[in-house]
Amino acid sequence: MTDCEAAKSVGIAFGAVSWGYSTEKILKTLSPEETFENVAALKRLVSSEKTA
Repeated sequence: MTDCEAAKSVGIAFGAVSWGYSTEKILKTLSPEETFENVAALKRLVSSEKTA
């Protein structure tokens, strides 16, 4: 089971990172809620949650 499948099976949003084992093209076929191109993009999500 992939991380995406595991997250979706329990109703958790899946965010894909494009610096791992798969290409961004392959990750998009999994329909992630969000795709992060780099660590800075991931940090943006975390910092936006702190202000919410």
